[in-house]
This record gives sequence, structure tokens and C-alpha cells, in this order.
Amino acid sequence: EALELFDTALILDEPFVLPAHIDLAALRVKFDGGTLPPMFFDLINTPARRQVDDSLAAAKSKSALLQRLEGLPEDEQHAVLLDLVRSSIATVLGNASPEAIHPDQAFQDLGFDSLTAVEMRNRLKAATGLALSPTLIFDYPNSAALAGYMHRELVGTPGHAAPAATPGEDEIQRVVGSIPVKRLRQAGVLELLLALADGSNGSAVGVGSQPAPAATTEKSIADMDLDDLVNAALLDNDE
Repeated sequence: EALELFDTALILDEPFVLPAHIDLAALRVKFDGGTLPPMFFDLINTPARRQVDDSLAAAKSKSALLQRLEGLPEDEQHAVLLDLVRSSIATVLGNASPEAIHPDQAFQDLGFDSLTAVEMRNRLKAATGLALSPTLIFDYPNSAALAGYMHRELVGTPGHAAPAATPGEDEIQRVVGSIPVKRLRQAGVLELLLALADGSNGSAVGVGSQPAPAATTEKSIADMDLDDLVNAALLDNDE
């Protein structure tokens, strides 16, 4: 068999040949799963529709993963993606369990080379639907960094709003000022608001102070300061 292969190599017009037994069925399985390195594509006669099929499969994978992440807190989303990265590492390298891979352990220390890096990229690309670079694990040095990158690509920082900052005094006054006094009383919060306002003012409000016109009970308090609000409320209580 070796001599036959040698004779075949002599008549081939190729710069380099390598005699090898290749399991084409196994290559096709990897190809269908999106994990076959591109260098082997020509061996299995890649169908013309493959690019379209890949696009559809990528969209499906991305949609499924986004559904899984939807509704989870951000830290749990990161945990899901980190598990995906570590599981892929364990499968590609075959010499470690996902739990044994520390999130901050460098990919180079795990034993990746250029071929396993491409296989890793292909596996994650199939699982996430993202257009990932072949140099992915060289661009992001460890599992935690790679999971963070995928989170940004999948969820995006704009769509995942940070907790709202505590509103300032101007904003609070604007919001409270948009509520009629009558509504505050009906909601049962007027007395509490007055007590808090009186305490924050640092001085007691004189009952004998000049009352605001009765019409203020029905109008918006947007233009009223704290003293006006208290006086209007006291007047309403007297009525």
C-alpha cells in the first residue's frame, strides 16, 4: 500500500502530498456540527448551499442562546457563557473537565495551538451564532475575558441598562411637583411628605403664617417651593 501511495504521489502535480487514512464520515459529522476546520472542507466536497445553511443555523443558535439568557440577572448570564466556554475548552482539548478550568487561566497555559484555537472558535461560533475571529483565543486571554466579550456581543451594554442612579433634588422636585396636592392626600402620603419636608427644612412651620390661596389645592405644585407646599397642605387640612 505504501508503494502504491508513493507511485500516486509521483504522478500528482501537487507541491506537497501526505499519505493518510482519513475518516470522511467523521469529517462530515464535524462539518455538519460546524466544528470542522476549513482546511478539510475540500476533502468532503462542501455543498454550495452550505453558506446559506450556516447562516440559518447561526441565527437559530443565537436566538436559542438569547432566549436562555433573557430574564437572567447579568451575573447569571455571565455564568452561563462562562460554562459554555469552559465546556468547549474541555471538549476541544480532551484533557480536562470544565470545572477544572479556572476562569482566569490563560489559554496558552491550557495547551492551545493554532489548530485547536480554530476548532474552539468553530465550536463557539456554532453554539452562539456569533461571527467569531479565528484568532479569538489570542485576542481574549482566558475564559472569563472571552465570556465577557461574548456577553457584550450577544446582549450588548445599551440594551442592558445599569441600575438607575438615585435622582437628585431637582429631579425629585420635578416629579413631586407634577402631582396635584389632592392626589397626594388621596394616596395617603401627604402627611408623610409634610413630615419629611418639615424635618429636612430644619425649622417648624408656623401655623399662623400667611396661607396660600385656596385654589392651590387643585393646581399642580410644579412651581411651589417647600414652604408653599407645606402652607397649602396645612390650609387644606384646616378646610
